[in-house]
Amino acid sequence: MLRVMRGIGLFIGSHWRGELPFWVSLAGVLLGLHAAIALLLHGLRGDGGVVVATAVVLQVVILIWQCVGMFRAADKSFQGFGGAQFAALSYAAILLVAASTVYQIAGLLASGPVARLTPVSEPQSLIVTADSIEIEGEITLRQFSELERLLSGTTAARRLVLNSEGGSIAAARGIARLAQNDGFETLVDGRCFSACTLVLMAGNPRTMTPGSRIGFHRYRTGGIERGGHQLYGDIAEEQAKDRSYLQARGLSDDFLDRIYDAAPDEMWQPSEAELRQAGVLTGG
Repeated sequence: MLRVMRGIGLFIGSHWRGELPFWVSLAGVLLGLHAAIALLLHGLRGDGGVVVATAVVLQVVILIWQCVGMFRAADKSFQGFGGAQFAALSYAAILLVAASTVYQIAGLLASGPVARLTPVSEPQSLIVTADSIEIEGEITLRQFSELERLLSGTTAARRLVLNSEGGSIAAARGIARLAQNDGFETLVDGRCFSACTLVLMAGNPRTMTPGSRIGFHRYRTGGIERGGHQLYGDIAEEQAKDRSYLQARGLSDDFLDRIYDAAPDEMWQPSEAELRQAGVLTGG
């Protein structure tokens, strides 16, 4: 490692003093390195902050080193070969690289920081079978709209099969209203967490397959729902609204207290016996 670092140091010093061969300084250090750095700067567009500031400072330092070394190499080549064409070629290349670097740095600074979003896969639509409608994955307003469309048509399905870790509370409320009005039964097949429990409680009867899990927690103060749907209004008021709904569907105050004592990041998952005793599950 020390040998490599020493070799790099010698190379840097040799170019700075103009001791490298003319064509190595021109094609390798000036033009080749500039092209490599240009690709790097392009990849940093939109990062902003310390990363971009550091890259800009380093590029200015490197540009000075490139130009000074190239001037000195051109001067030595001119003296050695007596050809003005070498000097003219190197000066033109220096001006080109300097102008290109200034343009790239200006573009980098002007691009500003960009919010990079974690790619989210397209939420699954409803899965309709002969006797049931399955809600898989994140609960979304798109699913509510599609269920509303299905119920205005000819579907005979009156069972919602749930496998969701939650999603939009607004969408869950809408789906729950449709399920309750149309007399759906609900079945958990996998997981039913967070906002999904609002849909579950709309069913009659309410059941789950062996090994499935149901989880509750209180609302996150000042939080944003999954899927980018903002929970507007006072959080306590919104939570009280859903507490009243769950109470009307048969849950006791003691069980509701347990729900809203659970921290937002700590899902409370009652046992099947607790779920049946509380009235969350009502079927065999």
